[in-house]
Amino acid sequence: MKRIAIIALLLAAPLACRAQLVDDWFVDIIGEEQFNTRNGRWNFSSMLEYGIDFNLWEGAQLNVDATASYMQREMGYVSQDPLLFSNIDAESGWLRFAVLGLSQQIGNVTLFAGVRNTDSDYFAEDELWYFLGTMHGVQHVVFGNTDIPTFPTSALSLHGSWEINDHVLLKTTLFNGRSGEKAGDEFRLGDGVTNITAVNWHPGKRSAELGFATGKDWEGEKVSFNMYAYDIERLTDKLSLIGEFGYSFTDNWTYASNAALGALYNFSEKHSLGAIVSTVQCEDRSSDTSLEVNYGYTAGPVTLQPVLVLDDTDGRGQLIGVLRLTVSL
Repeated sequence: MKRIAIIALLLAAPLACRAQLVDDWFVDIIGEEQFNTRNGRWNFSSMLEYGIDFNLWEGAQLNVDATASYMQREMGYVSQDPLLFSNIDAESGWLRFAVLGLSQQIGNVTLFAGVRNTDSDYFAEDELWYFLGTMHGVQHVVFGNTDIPTFPTSALSLHGSWEINDHVLLKTTLFNGRSGEKAGDEFRLGDGVTNITAVNWHPGKRSAELGFATGKDWEGEKVSFNMYAYDIERLTDKLSLIGEFGYSFTDNWTYASNAALGALYNFSEKHSLGAIVSTVQCEDRSSDTSLEVNYGYTAGPVTLQPVLVLDDTDGRGQLIGVLRLTVSL
């Protein structure tokens, strides 16, 4: 049944486009081979993501973003690093909704109600998503200490964004207190509320964001308070510098912090090279530091990325190699 739903979504875009009902749609297919030189383990991970926005009445849309994933071996088979070197690693699942709901634009304000996660709203800069590490999609202290839904999980939500002016965007999301990756969990109501709120400042070529998140942890026991910030300085059309910082503490004052510093250089439309150092320090669990060196070659809709990750978890070093292939339509 889930496979039929995915096929139906894939067929809907071209048919709806002919009827002029579709505002936008996309398909991303990602697959990667992973190898850890320390333990000699291989794994294959892949993800299909499909999104489509249907126009309804004036200013209103039905937004659909679905994902499917396949992993050859279980999560953590290649590495147990807390920073999680791959942002597509997830247990195999045929249908998950990253977004499913109704949005309404009223002037400079957009409101949404339905199933959602953070992926399309927070940490959404191209420079952050260039890298494979999960920290650059949602920082470790936010995701690690609070049940904030991000791939592969989602939750019922109310989301709002306000474009205050050409350079400032305010956004906030109230999520159901327990997220999940199955339909029964994604549409579950109850278990409190989790919130993430951020202001994004984007004057000219610069982009900076300051955000706060609060809610219970993944076990539903402790309440955590989190703050994060990132700053992307696009010094030239080719060179960008990236800085990230996050801090979290729970209601018993157990803390965690993370930081990252990196650079991305685009030699041309086809060739790019990025490097980023990330670290997370935790009081009550493993700490981790990693260096990711990422080369990208793009030809039309296809991007090939050979990546090396040098990781140190509590003094235990390892070298992980990843070869990622992405097709974007």
